[in-house]
Amino acid sequence: MDIKAEIDRAMKACSDLEQLVVQHEPLVLDERGALLVGHWNLMIEYHTAITLLLKNELCGSAFALVRPMVEAWLGAHLVVSADNKVVESIRKDTYRTNFEDVSSQIDEAFNLSFFKGTLNKRVQKAMHSYTHSGLRQIARRFEGTTIKQSFTDAEKWDTVRLSTLALAMTTVLVTKTLRFDVEWTAANHLCSAYSNELNRPNSPA
Repeated sequence: MDIKAEIDRAMKACSDLEQLVVQHEPLVLDERGALLVGHWNLMIEYHTAITLLLKNELCGSAFALVRPMVEAWLGAHLVVSADNKVVESIRKDTYRTNFEDVSSQIDEAFNLSFFKGTLNKRVQKAMHSYTHSGLRQIARRFEGTTIKQSFTDAEKWDTVRLSTLALAMTTVLVTKTLRFDVEWTAANHLCSAYSNELNRPNSPA
């Protein structure tokens, strides 16, 4: 596992995915479209931050950004598929993420069996701990009795692949919604590659 090469690959993927949309600026967006693109653009920034932090061995900060990255991922799918009441709560900033409920809702809306299984209780607990300075963060401050980060390459791999898959899936949603057909095909291709790799039997996910 060459984690440095994987981070570089993910950084290029992020840049490629961003260009699929921004090359069409200025965009013509309705309210839901603006919320969708806003969530997507926030994910671009989160992904850039996660990969840069990992590249510079600031792993705790990178891992802390996974939960907001995932919340933006879910939010993007909600503003496309949810009813007006949910979209209004997102617009008014009163929406609060319940991972179990929203994962099931999105799977049903998009005819998937993905979100609920991927964002299971184990993943939810890990995201919460990393974001809120929990035990997973504290335990990785040490290597034995020495104060030294102890994040494994497998854990970094997981974070890079999940965040890149989330961004790719959201880019598929954006290009589909905005009817950028050529770009939708390109985003789908990258999304499929990361989805297949994340689900390999020897994946650390």
